[in-house]
Amino acid sequence: MGKLRKILGEVKKNIKPALQTSHYAFYYYNSAIKDKEALFESRNGLDVAGNILYLMRELSRGDYGIKKVYLSVTPEAKNKAKALIERYNIKGVTILSQGRSKYYKILAQVKYIFTDTSLPRAYIKKDGQIYINTWHGTPLKKMGKYNIPERHSMGNIQRSLLFSDYLLFPNDYMKEKMLESYNIDTSFKGEILCEGYPRNSVFFDDVNFEKIRKEYNLSDKKVYVYMPTWKSENMGATMQDSLLKMRQNLLEIDDLLSEDQVLLLKLHPLVRASADMSGFKHIRLFPENIEVYEMLSACDVLVTDYSSVFFDFAASRKKIVLYTPDEDTYDAERGFYFPLSDLPFEKVSAAQDLVNALNTPKAYDDSEFIKKFCTYDRKDAAKYILSHIFLDQDCCRVEKTSGSGKQRVLFYCGGLLQNGLTASFKNLLSLIDLEEKEYFFALKHSAFNNHPERLDIIPDKLKMYSISGPITTTFMETVSFMLYYRFNKTYKFVLKYVNRAYDREFQKKFSHLKVDHVVHFSGYDEYIIKLLERFSAKKSIFVHSDMEKELETRGNQHRPTISHAYQVYDNVAVVTNAMAEPTSKISRKRDNIVVVGNSFNYKLVKEKGEGKIEYQTETRSSIHHPGGIEGILNEKGIKFITVGRYSHEKQHNMLIDAFCEYHEKNPDSYLILIGGAGDLYGKTVAYANSKPCSKNIAFIYSIQNPMAIIKRCDLFILSSKYEAQPIVIFEADALGVPAICTDMKGPADILNRYGGTIVENSKEGILEGIKAFENGEVKPMNIDFEAYNKEALSQFYNLFSK
Repeated sequence: MGKLRKILGEVKKNIKPALQTSHYAFYYYNSAIKDKEALFESRNGLDVAGNILYLMRELSRGDYGIKKVYLSVTPEAKNKAKALIERYNIKGVTILSQGRSKYYKILAQVKYIFTDTSLPRAYIKKDGQIYINTWHGTPLKKMGKYNIPERHSMGNIQRSLLFSDYLLFPNDYMKEKMLESYNIDTSFKGEILCEGYPRNSVFFDDVNFEKIRKEYNLSDKKVYVYMPTWKSENMGATMQDSLLKMRQNLLEIDDLLSEDQVLLLKLHPLVRASADMSGFKHIRLFPENIEVYEMLSACDVLVTDYSSVFFDFAASRKKIVLYTPDEDTYDAERGFYFPLSDLPFEKVSAAQDLVNALNTPKAYDDSEFIKKFCTYDRKDAAKYILSHIFLDQDCCRVEKTSGSGKQRVLFYCGGLLQNGLTASFKNLLSLIDLEEKEYFFALKHSAFNNHPERLDIIPDKLKMYSISGPITTTFMETVSFMLYYRFNKTYKFVLKYVNRAYDREFQKKFSHLKVDHVVHFSGYDEYIIKLLERFSAKKSIFVHSDMEKELETRGNQHRPTISHAYQVYDNVAVVTNAMAEPTSKISRKRDNIVVVGNSFNYKLVKEKGEGKIEYQTETRSSIHHPGGIEGILNEKGIKFITVGRYSHEKQHNMLIDAFCEYHEKNPDSYLILIGGAGDLYGKTVAYANSKPCSKNIAFIYSIQNPMAIIKRCDLFILSSKYEAQPIVIFEADALGVPAICTDMKGPADILNRYGGTIVENSKEGILEGIKAFENGEVKPMNIDFEAYNKEALSQFYNLFSK
């Protein structure tokens, strides 16, 4: 009864979130696609504007065979949506509240879906659905993988672009940047519509010019529109400072404008709601009851900074002024695909210069700019697009991507923590030929939220593929997940629902990325293990440790998951021969276990050994010496060092005990412990501080280049309870530092092969090893790393042929 109550408690705790996220999953299975229905969504439901509005208006006017049209908006945008639909006489539109049950039902049943950004992470494209992504502007600012601080979070946009049936690009520059920035240039299989933006059609029609100006009492005015870019500084604690600075700047501009001039200010909704517009004579807020581009068509000059709106407005042939007082700061933070100096427009940074620019006629040649960036814009773009999609008329220029012609390999290696596993992966990437195949690197968005800089180690030739958003489960799937993951139950009905959830998750995250090989290099994370095993490709999973011991001591793997994975993956790659036996005990299978040694970039290690000792932002240390780590390294006494995560299997406390006993007779000796991942840093430091020799024990947590420290030490000590193939032994040897290692299966393969020193796995064993070192019996192994790497790389490449 106690176990049953525990299960029911877990289910109750998780059922509410499951019910909130299971609407779409239910309708995904229980809604048939309705061929004559279409759903439109703009800016993730936050707006009704641009291409989406103009496509809806054209659909309302013409006969395209669609009987039911839906528009999804957030509750905040609902009133605006109703007003715009009425203003533009768009008939037969049903407005949906985004995120509600009915929204998910319609999302699962309509045949046609139009967006200009992306859809919710819960969405899964069903067979038979047609997805059209018009995007929302030609990019000046770097996007996707080139937007370095946010590249890890591009997953939902990336997959939305990848599973699109149609991507709309009004120029070839945009086509190139979007496909390349989101790493879909060789993977996208839909049609590229080289066609004008529907919203830009207004610039080819002068009919409404005077009508709009009259409606807004602008007939006798010179009308300017100022559209500054939304900036992250407008949020949070700096928002009030930003608003005050903006107001002061606008007041200065306002004083310089004349009575026949009006500046319409278009602000982001969050900024608009907080902006103080009192006291202005010539500056007004941009009207909200009109579509932005229709208002733009009635203005005389566009003023902006870094907004992509100038790419569109150039089609009007009217003047554009770039007002960029913060160009250097913004460029440094966000980055541009090309410098603003390449643009033909007048560029100013002071209020007086801006007003001077407004008071003078257009005096620059933008013909080449228009040719390059307004290539396909024309009057009836919306009509041509809908005729192409709904009526199968050949009225748009169509292109398709071509593949690379190479085999495709997808890697996964966790969160790239500063540990031996990441070092092994970096070594492999530095040695394999990244041109021979097309390599992708899958990453979990959430794993890099706090440390996006960890992705810096990924070479540009690896195409990042971001996995965004949590798995969504129905009620029965939630119950089954509890039974499977918390209680290791593998009943038939449990596996049925667990597998159903993962099948759907794979369809959501990976079904549109076709690869030939999958390499789960880290070998951890049950969610990823389950997803990757669903690829219809050759699959390999690495085993970097004694997983039986990991299950016993750390509990960082789920036994039913890895047992099944080791059975169904084509290759289970153990890094030493000694790991084959414990791995086969988990899977009860031997014929798919292969040995693939960790590659080792010894040249880079030697180079780093000559580098400077530098701490990073996340580095922590506990060092009593007044000169810090440099002070210790400059001391005359013997210096012992170990490198490894702060966790139980490293047996740091045993090493500290051995050192303290040695230190009693050798008071000028030091012990240095360097580690990254692991949750025992604080406890290990506290244990050391309780010892009489604590002042001679130094701790460093998370440092990018420990090689510069290792090289200046006398003896490397590996004191682990278990390991597979510790790269740190190689690193010490490459740096010419002798090493002793406690007796355990994995490292023994390497040490016996190359004449290394193995000691009893105890405090006494470590002390015996130190004594042997003092007697000159422990020397560097001087491994032939060229020969070793040749063998390791051959083993790795064999994964693709087995």
